[in-house]
This record gives sequence, C-alpha cells and structure tokens, in this order.
Amino acid sequence: MKVFYPQGPRPDMEMPGEEKARRARTFRRRAALADLFAVLFAVLVLILAFLGLNAVGLPDPLLFALLAAILLSMAGSLWGELAVFRRCPFCGRLLLRRDWAAGVFRWRLFRCPDCDFTPFWDREHGGETEHL
Repeated sequence: MKVFYPQGPRPDMEMPGEEKARRARTFRRRAALADLFAVLFAVLVLILAFLGLNAVGLPDPLLFALLAAILLSMAGSLWGELAVFRRCPFCGRLLLRRDWAAGVFRWRLFRCPDCDFTPFWDREHGGETEHL
C-alpha cells in the first residue's frame, strides 16, 4: 500500500470514514446498475434472435422499440465500463486491464492495490468513523 504519491499524500488518507462509506455505497449502486444493463442487453438480444429465428412477424413499432431498448442497454453497459470502473472511488487511481476484477459482474472481488478499497468497505469498517 502506497502512502505517498508524487503529488503529495494519498487522497484517501484525509477522507473521513463517513465519506468513504458513502463512496463505497455509491460505487456498489452504480456497479449493480451496470450489471443490470449488461443482463438486460443480453436478454434483449436473445429475444430478438429468438423472434428472428422463429420468423415471427413483429409490427414495426414493436421491432423499433426492441431495437431502441437494445441500444439503450448497450449504452448503459458502456456507461458502466467507462464511468463506474474507470477510477478507484477512494484514491482516484486509473483502473487498467491488469486490474482484472474492475468490471461488470467481477467488481465484487475488486481490491485497489494502492488504497485497499473494496466495494464492501463500509460493511468491513462499519463502526469506524475515522481513518486508521
């Protein structure tokens, strides 16, 4: 665990425990939403493939609504990858591909190597209000 960055002290060293707990809860909510968008995308694509293979004639408005839902869920999945899993919520470290657990469905296993952030930090440090 690094204590000092080239720019000065690590940002999470001065962050109060309540702020860390709030950021961990926000990260979990956003990551769960990204998971939901990824599942929704897969389900909608499977529905479209099933309807296409069975030669079911859909009315055009329903087909366009299904395609729009697929595009929106794909945009939500992309948002999850770019907005939620881009930086560590505590120290701001860029999460690169070598951080294999920073992504959709894998985020529950993530631990930041610099600041030891975990998505369940507030549950692990429930009674703490200050940083050790």
